[in-house]
Amino acid sequence: LGCPLLAPAEIIAWPEGARLGLTGAHQQSNAHLALSGWAWLAKYFGLADTEAGHLAGLRQAFIPGRLQFIAPDPARGLPALILDGAHNAHGLRALHAALRQMGISPGAVIFSALADKDMRAAGIVLSELTLGPIFVPPVQDNPRAAKPSELVAMLGPRAISAPDIQSALSLAAAATSDPILVCGSLYLLGEFYTLHPEYLEPPSAY
Repeated sequence: LGCPLLAPAEIIAWPEGARLGLTGAHQQSNAHLALSGWAWLAKYFGLADTEAGHLAGLRQAFIPGRLQFIAPDPARGLPALILDGAHNAHGLRALHAALRQMGISPGAVIFSALADKDMRAAGIVLSELTLGPIFVPPVQDNPRAAKPSELVAMLGPRAISAPDIQSALSLAAAATSDPILVCGSLYLLGEFYTLHPEYLEPPSAY
């Protein structure tokens, strides 16, 4: 189509001293891409564009379920949690690298996925995310969801079926005092947010 192909760094440099509200090296790459898209559009349409705006936007960036850390909340019956929507091998590898860089090893994992994902490749990475148990609840009311029994059989002896996300959280909390990673299908995270919608907001809101 004759469109120009540009890398983010060709449009705008990463701002010096910028602090990103999202965690993980992969999120900085994503943010640089978003910033370059904004910078190009601002120039093209003559929109106001300032470095202060760039810094504020990066600092305030928040996406629920993207390496989202939740502190223990006994009042809500919640242990320390890490929520992430990684559901395939590529996403799980990025998640693993980010956690390893921070020196975090989850004590347990809660995972589920849709049946149309390559779970063989994802399962290998998933088993490296924790030395503890992997609890597998169903994704409710979704005909595309993988069956927990099939995921458990594929993931091996540390994988355990759970009837639902709430039960999986209770089982994981009983199994470890370390942070628990909830990852996989965004539909699974959606079930968590249905139970605890306050965590859809940035940390300062709860």
